[in-house]
Amino acid sequence: MMTKAFLVRRGFEARNGQVRYGPGVKLFVEDDEEIEVYMLRQGKPCRARQYPYASLDMAAPPTGLRPAALQD
Repeated sequence: MMTKAFLVRRGFEARNGQVRYGPGVKLFVEDDEEIEVYMLRQGKPCRARQYPYASLDMAAPPTGLRPAALQD
């Protein structure tokens, strides 16, 4: 399978394993990983949802993420 790349949108934060990604940061997801996307409320993360690799669609990314080019 291939790596999927997303940018974290403003007002959100994502986590892949123990690494957190803030707004505007590129997040890479491999086929054996899953991510969590958090909505930020008053600067604090509130858990939004968990996404395994198979459910991540770069053409229709989950709320809080947008597709990113792998080469950027």
